[in-house]
Parts: sequence; structure tokens; C-alpha cells
Amino acid sequence: MIFGPRYFTGAQWSAIRSGTPNPPWLFGLPHLSQSAGLDGVFGWPPVSGGKEIPRATWLSYLEQLRSHERSIPVVFPGFHDIYREAGLHDSYGFIDSSSGNTFKETLSLALEGRSQIVQIATWNDYGEGTVIEPTVCNGYRYLEMVQAALPTQGAFTPEDLRLPVKLYTLRKQVAGDATLTARLQNVSDLLFAGNCAEARALLDSAP
Repeated sequence: MIFGPRYFTGAQWSAIRSGTPNPPWLFGLPHLSQSAGLDGVFGWPPVSGGKEIPRATWLSYLEQLRSHERSIPVVFPGFHDIYREAGLHDSYGFIDSSSGNTFKETLSLALEGRSQIVQIATWNDYGEGTVIEPTVCNGYRYLEMVQAALPTQGAFTPEDLRLPVKLYTLRKQVAGDATLTARLQNVSDLLFAGNCAEARALLDSAP
């Protein structure tokens, strides 16, 4: 996925990937992809002009995205940037989170499509209000929605999502203690391996 493209031309993209034995497909934003000669499109929160984008407008955008032969759907919790307040430039626009319903609806639409890839934009961009990581305001709401929508539902619990924060907090508390730090590294390895039960047991027994 190429955010744009805004610089290289279609001929240049052909040259860029000509040296690869299996040239990758390139996906760009819908209004720029075709002119650059890319293979498909991917979606992005459709904000523009600093205006509030109503639900009907972004729903229409998502529907048009699905009409492309090769498209990667986009999921977003809303959009609320700080650029104007920060004195950088005008705001791109605003999409209401609707208390989590915007994310829930865009996620459902994306999973209904035929694409093998679903993009969540932009995971952790606090400056644009598209963060889905845990926050004081939203808690673990968005991660729990993703967890519930995945085929692995049941393999992990909402409580498992809280283990990395507990690990982080304990690491700060025992900083400088080599023995306990090594023990917590073992917890990290277990989490990456998906063994949440054993990781939780070690965390619960930690000082």
C-alpha cells in the first residue's frame, strides 16, 4: 500500500518493481491509483475540506471502494485531528465516533467483503483521533471489538488484552532488578507465543 502515490509516476513505479522476480501488486488511494498505473486501491477515512463528514457520505465512499476489482477495505473509529489546534494547518475534517458504532459498522462492512486483507486506519494515531489502542476515554472497547470479530474468538478473552499493560507496569516497578526483569521477559515471550494463561499466572505471582 502506497499513501498516494504523490510523487512517482506510473512509468517510475514499473521501473521500481521491474527488478523483482515476483513484482508486488501496488495499492494506492482511489483518486490517485489509476493515474499512477497501480494494481488496486485501499481506503482511508474520507475526510476533506475541514468539514464534518456525515455517516451517509462515508458509507457511500466505502461502497464505491468495494466496486473496484482489487480493493482493500478500511476500518476506522472516526476522525478528529488536532492540526488546527496545534497551529500546524487546517483540520482535514471530522467523522463522529458515535460512541464506537462507527468502528463497529466499518469493521462489519470490511469483513463482509471479498478482500483477504482488512486495514484498520490508523491503529494508534492519537493526533488524528483514529487510535484503537486503549485510552482513558475508551478503555479497551476497540480492541475488544476486533477480538470478538476474529475467527479465533474464544481462544483469547478480553482479560487477556490487559496483560501487556500489567507487564509494562511491573517492568517499571522492578527496573534495575536483573532477576525479576529476566522473569518478566519470560512473561513477554509467553504472550508473544499466545500462552496467556501461563503468562497471567507468572504476573499474578510477581511481587
